[in-house]
Amino acid sequence: MATKAEYSTGQYYHIYTRGVDQRRIFMDEADFERFYTALFLFNDQTYTSLGGQSDDKLLRLCFVETTLYDPREKLIDIVTFNLLHNHLHMVLVPLVEDGVSRFMHKILMGHSQYFNKKYDRVGALFETYKAKAITNQAHLDHMVPYAHLNTCDMFGIPWRDGVVENWDVALKRLDEHPWSGHHVAMGREQRLPVIADQYLAEMYRSPDDYLEHLKGWSMRELCHIQAKNSPPGAGEPL
Repeated sequence: MATKAEYSTGQYYHIYTRGVDQRRIFMDEADFERFYTALFLFNDQTYTSLGGQSDDKLLRLCFVETTLYDPREKLIDIVTFNLLHNHLHMVLVPLVEDGVSRFMHKILMGHSQYFNKKYDRVGALFETYKAKAITNQAHLDHMVPYAHLNTCDMFGIPWRDGVVENWDVALKRLDEHPWSGHHVAMGREQRLPVIADQYLAEMYRSPDDYLEHLKGWSMRELCHIQAKNSPPGAGEPL
C-alpha cells in the first residue's frame, strides 16, 4: 500500500475509497456533477476553492468549455475513474512530488464539506483512501476494465462472477452512467478535460479495440475464478 512518502512521479496508482459504514457518498445527479467538476478544478496547483458557486469557479469552467484551452498546472493525470453510489475508483499518475496527496485531500475534503452542508450531517464521509501502485502493463490492463465494470454493480449484473450474459444490456448500462472513463475509452468527447486521454488512446487503438478488451478481460476473470475454486488436481488428465 502506498503512503504519502512513497508516491513516485510518473508511476500509475489505483486509488479507491468508499463512504464510512458503506454509506452513499452521492445521493443524486447533482452530487455526481459537483464531484466531476471538482476532479477538474482541484487538479490545479493554482486553484483555491472559495466554496459555493463562486465567480472564479464559474469563470474557469466557462472559459475551458468555450475555448477548449486548459490553463491548469496539474497535480496529477487522471487515466480513468468511476464514481459509484457509495465508493469510487481512480487510476492516477502524479506529476509533482506530492500531487496525489494534495489532490486527494482537496477532492475528498471539498466533497465532504459540500455533502454535510447539503444533507445537514456532521462527521467523516469517506474512509481513508487506499493507493496501490500499478507496477506493470498487465496490472494496468486489468485496472481499466475493472474500474469501468464496477458500474454493473448498480444494475445487478454479476460481472464479478466472470459472467456477463448479455453484453448489449451491460454496455447500455455503462453508457447510461456518465460518471466514468468508459466514455473516453469509447472515443466520446469530455465536457471538461478531466481525463488525460492520451493514456487510454495508447492502450486502445479504437473503441472496438477497447470493447474487445473489456469482453475478453471478463472471460479471463471467469477462467481465473474457476481455476481458483477448483480442487487440487482438477482438470488434470487421467
